[in-house]
Amino acid sequence: MNGKDPRSLFFANLSEHGSSLENAAYYGLKELREFLQITRDYLENEALLRVGWKNCEKLGPNGSQWVELCACPDRPNEPDATFGSFLDPLVEAVHECSPPNDTAQKRARRAFFRPEYAIRVMELDARMRRLRMERLPELPELAIRPDTYTLDKQIEAIDRLRTEPAAAHMPLLRLFQERRFADRDWRSVQPEPEPKWKVLTDESRDGTLEQRSFVRLALATPDFAFLEGPPGSGKTTAICELILQAVDRGQRVLLSASTHVAVDNVLERIADGRHKEIIAVRIDRRDDEETPDSVKGLRLEQFVKAERRRLREFHREQAQETLAQALFLRGLDAQAEGEEMVERLILDSANLVAGTTIGILQHPDLKKARRAKGTEPQFDLLIVDEASKTTFQEFLVPALWARRWILVGDPRQLSPYADEEDLGPNIRACLREEWKRQVCLAVATAGDRNAEGKALVHLGDDNQRDFLRRQALSRAADTAVAELGAASSDAPVATAFELAGTAIIGGSAEEFRSLEQAVPFDIARLVGPFDAVWHRRRAAWLDHAGIDSEGQGSWENAIAWRLAQDYQMRWSPDDEQPQMWGQIQRLLPVMEEQAVAGGIKRVARLALPSILESLMRGSGGRGNANGRDLITARSDGLRALEPYGRDIFAERSQRLTFQHRMHPDISAMPRRLFYQDEALKDAKGMATSRAWSCDCFGDYRSVWVPVAGTERNNRNEREAQALLQQLTRFLRWAETQPHKDGNGWEVAILTFYRGQEDLLRRCLDRSAAIRIGYGAYIHRNALGRDAASIKLCTVDRFQGHEADVVFLSFVKTRSVGFLRCLNRLNVAITRARYQLVLVGDRDFFGNTQRDSRLLRELATLPAKTTETK
Repeated sequence: MNGKDPRSLFFANLSEHGSSLENAAYYGLKELREFLQITRDYLENEALLRVGWKNCEKLGPNGSQWVELCACPDRPNEPDATFGSFLDPLVEAVHECSPPNDTAQKRARRAFFRPEYAIRVMELDARMRRLRMERLPELPELAIRPDTYTLDKQIEAIDRLRTEPAAAHMPLLRLFQERRFADRDWRSVQPEPEPKWKVLTDESRDGTLEQRSFVRLALATPDFAFLEGPPGSGKTTAICELILQAVDRGQRVLLSASTHVAVDNVLERIADGRHKEIIAVRIDRRDDEETPDSVKGLRLEQFVKAERRRLREFHREQAQETLAQALFLRGLDAQAEGEEMVERLILDSANLVAGTTIGILQHPDLKKARRAKGTEPQFDLLIVDEASKTTFQEFLVPALWARRWILVGDPRQLSPYADEEDLGPNIRACLREEWKRQVCLAVATAGDRNAEGKALVHLGDDNQRDFLRRQALSRAADTAVAELGAASSDAPVATAFELAGTAIIGGSAEEFRSLEQAVPFDIARLVGPFDAVWHRRRAAWLDHAGIDSEGQGSWENAIAWRLAQDYQMRWSPDDEQPQMWGQIQRLLPVMEEQAVAGGIKRVARLALPSILESLMRGSGGRGNANGRDLITARSDGLRALEPYGRDIFAERSQRLTFQHRMHPDISAMPRRLFYQDEALKDAKGMATSRAWSCDCFGDYRSVWVPVAGTERNNRNEREAQALLQQLTRFLRWAETQPHKDGNGWEVAILTFYRGQEDLLRRCLDRSAAIRIGYGAYIHRNALGRDAASIKLCTVDRFQGHEADVVFLSFVKTRSVGFLRCLNRLNVAITRARYQLVLVGDRDFFGNTQRDSRLLRELATLPAKTTETK
């Protein structure tokens, strides 16, 4: 690094070893930044929604102009969904741009999203695919600006840490230093003396001492502290105590999480009016309907309005108005000045600020700070709840604005969400030639039992012929591959009969043209530049076979799906690991296998691990720009490693082992399956506190309703019917048996698949329950009182929630899919307080001998005496 580089001054001020620290940060964050940049570039270029336009010669009022949308020349088969995006009533503006083959446009695609290229949409005519715009475009295409906000903010955070770190960021930078140097700088943590407890007052309650230990540790740590805890173990309660203790010490706390639900759960507990010392502000851009009533008043905008109104009323009620009061009231009454004055008062007084990891940047003070040079922390403490769902790069966004970091979560619950679209762009970058990607996919899938139709491969030269031959020989030994008139072969021209038995047919444009009649009709995939006639033949056969052309997938998505599956199964028993890398290998190019595989593994370690798991176990990826094998906290975690004997993670972590949510009959199986009886232990009195008189499900609190149904497109009609029958029976009981707290019972209907969720929603919409929101219902008794509230959603969206009764629909009857994922199954069966009802083909799961021990064990739970056939 150049010593005169301004960024070096930041590091020189941090440490006498500023140069080595700067190098560690630069190279440690380099590949993470490149990963995000590739994704952003993909969204702004290759995945950009763009269409052409035609002048309709039809003027609108005030000089506006109607244009008709059409496909771009390089995208003649643009799907209807693209035009639907432009004709969405929510689209307020489009941007004019040049075709992607324009060299200048490739270099500066983002420039076209400057304000001068934006054209306001005045009106739309979806039927005619027309837009009325405030002016006629000057460039030949129109585009919708992609949403890269999250990526932009993550890149911005990385750049700030690499170039403008503050002294408080030393522990963050230390994560990228070699542990042989960094370990000596991690200070030992001596927990604080016993404080006066505010929430954790009952030390006889099982788990309280563990919670207290965490709070004392978190208050004393100079950098990081970690809290692990299974479902229902009191993580939220421990967070509340920590916040109260920190505020008592005059500290400002930033509460964050990847999801709104996690943030709201803590706020509902800490800002319920019982703790007057807490002044909480919620940074939130959601609509009012999406925000729980209990936290609406904490949203900054609502807070300002309410406080402004309260101040007006208070001062006007005074018996004698002073000059100061008169001036103050005048300021309050002024629209802009009044809001700004009250907002400033609230922000300066707030000791708890809460928001999602990205949404928190809408805080007015953080907006202002981001425009300044340097990154001086604004908060003493950052608490990240559900940190097992937060990636490293996502964590960095709020982390820069705090001096210490507290990570709370459970690595055996759901991981950060990453689908094919998130991973795909970076996987594509591992093999940049599109033709090779398509050939690899065609060869790998040709031998699949479920593969339908043939792949036609355009061979432009001998190198491509050689690539296809090598790929087919290595990856598809049992698959017939034919070349039309191969130049290196004396074999006669293939006949229609011979080609009918092949899965892949390769040839030049001339060879395909001359043998057009011999090529079979069932063409499912075209690789390379084929004439329109071949595209029409393929479209006709796909339509005849009922195959969705958009659903055939891509090479990068095929790999991304397998990467995600492999990572989700990391906690499963060794003999149940899905061996996804063997499947991925079939998709790799033979002649570039090592380099491409290395790139794909790099994508996996950057995109999939959470910040919590990274610092516990590491994310892999040793090495830097010089190729040396380095052991860092980022690569290998903070636990004890050879030759490093110090367990920095253990010094800073606490695990909760007792649960206070479930009846003991419900917790027994997940405790054994997921926590090996080391956690999720039942607190004293759980059986008594979960006692009830309901006899709808027999004597069992975890019970199967066996259904011999059939799945179709991730839907199972018979399961839905059986579930609703059991729900109806429970609701009849609930009509006359109110909850012990006097309120209605809370019911959750969960499923692993969106298709089944949609089916169940339509069934509930036709039921007697009153719909009060998307997937939310109320069932009332004959007196009009709420007997039960019902929430329907997928398992993934229900993490962090719980309910009195949970109905879980499994759907699957042919393959177990991701049901065998330990993390997802753990979340699914640990949400219920009083009753868990499992609806599905119990016999099928009990007989999956080679698929999942977890599901086999789950199938041993008792069934209702009357089974649904």
